[in-house]
Amino acid sequence: MIRARCLRRLAGALLITLLAALSPPALAAEKILDFNIEIEVRPNGDLLVSERIEVQAEGKEIRRGIFRDLTIITPTGLGLIRPEFEILQVLRNGEPEPHHSERTGKG
Repeated sequence: MIRARCLRRLAGALLITLLAALSPPALAAEKILDFNIEIEVRPNGDLLVSERIEVQAEGKEIRRGIFRDLTIITPTGLGLIRPEFEILQVLRNGEPEPHHSERTGKG
């Protein structure tokens, strides 16, 4: 029950973040051409989230990649949930891409 709620919250947060962070200006030639997300719930309760994003970028608005803000402390009726995140890989055109993560506040 708690894992299902966490999954729904994570999927909702990812969708909201995507829409807010990647909405290009109306007149920009830069745009998202394709976006696909897959969420696998593993038998141990872990989630494996894969995203594939194809963009048309000219270096004007889309210069430094994609940002994700994930809440790391979620209150529930049973206490706080503090999920762990691990980035397995980041690829650009099938090749490893430099990336970093940082903790800020509750995210």
